[in-house]
Amino acid sequence: MTNMIGTIFHDRYQILDILGSGGTSVVYKAKDTILNRLVTIKILREQLDTDSKFLNRFRNEAQAVAKLSHPNIVSIYDVTFSGGLHYLVMEYVEGQSLKEYLDKNAPLPVDEALNIFQQLLQALQHAHENNVIHRDIKPHNILLDTKHNVHVTDFGLAVNAGDLAMDNKGSDIMGSIYYMSPEQIKGESVTVATDIYAAGVLLYEMLCGRRPFNGETAVEIARQHLKGSCIPPHKINPAVSTELSSLIMKAMRRDKDLRFADTEQMLAELKAVQNKNRRVVIKPQTLDLTPGVNQENPSKPDEERTIVIKRHVSMPEPANTKMQFFRDKKPTPLFFITLFAVLLILTLLGSMASIMSTLTGNNEEITVDNYVGKPLLEVEQMLTEAGLKSTVNYAFSAEYAKDVVMRQNISPGQKVKEGRFIDLTVSQGSQTFKMPSVTDMTLSQAKVILSKYDVKIESTEVVDDTVPAGQIISQLPVEGEEVSAGAVVTITLSKGKEIAVPQLIGRTEEDAMVYLVIQGFNLGQVTREESTQYDAGYVIHQSLTAGDMAMEGSQIDLVVSSGPGPASKTARLTYTLPSGNDNEYNMVIEVTDDSGTHKDYTAVHRGGETVVRDINIIGSGTIKVYLDGDAVYSQDVS
Repeated sequence: MTNMIGTIFHDRYQILDILGSGGTSVVYKAKDTILNRLVTIKILREQLDTDSKFLNRFRNEAQAVAKLSHPNIVSIYDVTFSGGLHYLVMEYVEGQSLKEYLDKNAPLPVDEALNIFQQLLQALQHAHENNVIHRDIKPHNILLDTKHNVHVTDFGLAVNAGDLAMDNKGSDIMGSIYYMSPEQIKGESVTVATDIYAAGVLLYEMLCGRRPFNGETAVEIARQHLKGSCIPPHKINPAVSTELSSLIMKAMRRDKDLRFADTEQMLAELKAVQNKNRRVVIKPQTLDLTPGVNQENPSKPDEERTIVIKRHVSMPEPANTKMQFFRDKKPTPLFFITLFAVLLILTLLGSMASIMSTLTGNNEEITVDNYVGKPLLEVEQMLTEAGLKSTVNYAFSAEYAKDVVMRQNISPGQKVKEGRFIDLTVSQGSQTFKMPSVTDMTLSQAKVILSKYDVKIESTEVVDDTVPAGQIISQLPVEGEEVSAGAVVTITLSKGKEIAVPQLIGRTEEDAMVYLVIQGFNLGQVTREESTQYDAGYVIHQSLTAGDMAMEGSQIDLVVSSGPGPASKTARLTYTLPSGNDNEYNMVIEVTDDSGTHKDYTAVHRGGETVVRDINIIGSGTIKVYLDGDAVYSQDVS
């Protein structure tokens, strides 16, 4: 990973450091060499590049987030999809994540926690008003700059792939599951209430120094979100008022319809809690005694008093004789006529200036020509004559001769304003280089390493039980081999390992959901159908067949019974014990039907006795008789 430091990415961004990596992307600190500013680059992991459904959602959401403009939301400068490489260029925030800050300082003072929380809510309110739901609010995705201002990041990325994959071995999932709402865990649709739930969990952690739900595995934590209860914050931190504690617990309601309707309502209630019973304690000044004042103990100061100070106080304005003169004068009709004429003249002058500006070409649009394949000197002359400017980057090429333009960032035929900069990539000619090692990297990382060479990358995927999914197993040419620009680099990627699909049919919805993620699969869509074979809430179908081999992390859709379930029937069992009055037997009747396996009858009988019993069977099943632990009789019921 560290050998990427110093690499020039896409002829513009110099990679300075790696900031972190997650289930969907790798994040780098970089310098924009054209605008001379620091940026953050998030490169999408290549195993998601082949998921067309994910890529469509990624593009749509990236465009939606790009339109957000709020001081508490990290700005997106650029979104690029090219050559199988998908990345975002974002604002770089100098500071630390809230996760790092809480690790050192939790629990936070109430005022500090609420200051951070209000900024978070304001960011979410702006996003929600623009129909963007974050869905992965956690301390890792909240940045604090050096002035302690909040910057929310990772909108629309972390949720789309892997948020419901609660692999207890994955650090990313373990980081998210603490803040995941019940509806996300169940695979249901998310709303603004999802962000409100995570925000409530976050405020709980800031004030209490601990999360409301904890456990050894992601599955254990998920169960607590679905059915557990937590200690109210005011019982952990005495500095938290009961009103603030109630607000947090409301945000964390298991039923999303019982939470706050939106962030605006939550902000309003938070301000009401902060303002409740606010008083100002003052000490009266000691005044000279005057007639009528009690002088029994004049040296004793009055006791402190608590008074309510009104927010708005009207103060008398000082007299101004000049202004009073004009107030007393009433405007005449000639005054209004003169005022109208002046405004009309100003409006006409403004319109004429706009028309003249248009006629003189200040707003002229210029059609961009095709500069690829032309010598740089010729292109620069063309740009100058057209009223455009250029920035030049160089790269090796086996296709284009030296000093010939290879690429341009604005397509031919597109109209731009006069003075616009056109980014040109110019050939340095063909060159051989020693092939660097990209083994054990991801495809995205390899593309960054090889981006300064004019090579074509071809990749294939194979199943591998030892190399994690998405990592490069091998490369051709191998490390150190002399390679010419324009050569093809063949990369073999690991698809990960195959695992057996678990049997989920017949399990409850919750058990099936938790069990499949324990086995290494992701929960897909959950739909419901009527069933006379299974009771309501039990899985009746799964999209992958139990026992088949599938890639780890594959998605399994479930169909769950909505009832009415199997009808019950009565079956009569008649059984005579072996003869011999002196023999006693411990008799057990066991029933296995559509509801499961259970003991229906247990008793001690003498040899030769006949036992007759009516047994209730749900759906179809089997009745078994055991004597002293040995199975001696079986009866099928259909």
